[in-house]
Amino acid sequence: WWLHSPYQAAGIYISGDSRACRSQPNLTPAWINRQLAIGWRLLPIILGPQASCQPRFPRYADDFRINPNPGRNGKYSIARKQGRTEAVKNAADAKRLGITPGSTLWYDLEGFNLGDTRCRESALAFVSGWSAQTKALGYRTGMYSSVSSGIKMLDDARRAGRKDVTLPEFIWLARWDGIANTSSTYITDSGWRPGGRVKQYLGGHDEVHGGVRINIDSNYLDLGTGSRAV
Repeated sequence: WWLHSPYQAAGIYISGDSRACRSQPNLTPAWINRQLAIGWRLLPIILGPQASCQPRFPRYADDFRINPNPGRNGKYSIARKQGRTEAVKNAADAKRLGITPGSTLWYDLEGFNLGDTRCRESALAFVSGWSAQTKALGYRTGMYSSVSSGIKMLDDARRAGRKDVTLPEFIWLARWDGIANTSSTYITDSGWRPGGRVKQYLGGHDEVHGGVRINIDSNYLDLGTGSRAV
């Protein structure tokens, strides 16, 4: 695919208990180094706890959701702590794979009901705790989500200037409009630009390059070098 496809980057799920495949024996430091040597840019993705109103999770019996309890102070401190705990785990998994600090880790927060206040605010607190702790551990931070829910949640917090929120440095918009750019009418054009966005503009479909068929999502990147695992 490196020789025959138009692509230069690939997402790899490296951490998080909600991944479809927790056991990935082929995902090793040697494999990662080999792909980087070829020229691929890799986007390390985490699929951990999901929003409390996301209907498809938890995926496993020992999995859990983001806690939607606002607590006595209304600051969703439990969710924020969950985010910090998850970040420590994710950074350790990244290091074991040879993905060193300075690389960008991407949190996959699947789409949810943005109108559910407790679900939204606990998810925002979780992402804030995750972002702050991930940065403290030396990694850069990004978040993937549906542009109409998780990404809009971040953009709303950014525009409101919320001091209680640590935003990720990069955003990855899921918007299957078939347009290969990083724009969407769901959010303003001012945030995370230049060099701070990815857009998943086409959902799962088969492509064949060099005689090899793979089912992929298509994405357009405007990141500079921020997503490179080194």
